[in-house]
Amino acid sequence: MSRHAEQASALTVSVALGAHDVTSRHATELLEEPSLVPPSEAEPGTLNQQLPAKFFALDEHFRAAVGDLRDAARARSDEQTRLQFGTVLQACRDCHRTFKNPTKPR
Repeated sequence: MSRHAEQASALTVSVALGAHDVTSRHATELLEEPSLVPPSEAEPGTLNQQLPAKFFALDEHFRAAVGDLRDAARARSDEQTRLQFGTVLQACRDCHRTFKNPTKPR
């Protein structure tokens, strides 16, 4: 997980600086990170079977958003890069709120 945080920080800086090539590279690195497969494809007794289906849906949404960000950066579109970065941040927030820092019901 620490590598994930480092990559997210580097991605944030590259987007803020408008460094499209660097943003594309960081997005590609995130996409190349190993991904867990949904339980139906996992071997019995693996971590994958312990994770809820929502985890895999949020991971898929995150990866799609990062792919769109990479494409916008490759197209060298400042506006689309910023918009897609917002989508990536929302995907991060959704997953973290669900699994890392869930809020307690009131």
